[in-house]
Amino acid sequence: MKDLNGVMKVLFDEAAQMQIRSAIYEMLTEEINRVREDAGLSRPILNQKQAANYLGVSIATFRKLIIAGMPRIIIGNTVLYSKESIYKWLLSYEDEREE
Repeated sequence: MKDLNGVMKVLFDEAAQMQIRSAIYEMLTEEINRVREDAGLSRPILNQKQAANYLGVSIATFRKLIIAGMPRIIIGNTVLYSKESIYKWLLSYEDEREE
């Protein structure tokens, strides 16, 4: 059935709508999980790029945070960052002034 704009409308019964919603939800959930995994957001320990992404800052800004004393884990030539330690460190700088 076409409307006046030449657009075809398709009508689904409630069961079909639920199946479509379920399929879309499943695809989106899988994709979100893949992106989270790629970004390292589901990991407690991150590399530099993942940690900068976790904080939402550039690598240059992230390096400034390291110089400022942000905690890191050094094992040989490998440097890693704990999300929990980063979070606690950032909270130590929290400004609790009333505005």
